[in-house]
Amino acid sequence: MKGKDAVRQYIAEVYTEPPTFSVENLVVEGNFVIATDRINLKNKEVVPVDYSYCDV
Repeated sequence: MKGKDAVRQYIAEVYTEPPTFSVENLVVEGNFVIATDRINLKNKEVVPVDYSYCDV
């Protein structure tokens, strides 16, 4: 994926309705924070699917 327009197109196609988020872990050290999270999105068949991701 390259550029803001590609991100906008992806969001328009995948996020057909607002996802739900949950933070599983936060690690804080000095000026740094790492969060492991889960997001629940509905796929093209409108079936909810859980994904894991990490924010640094």
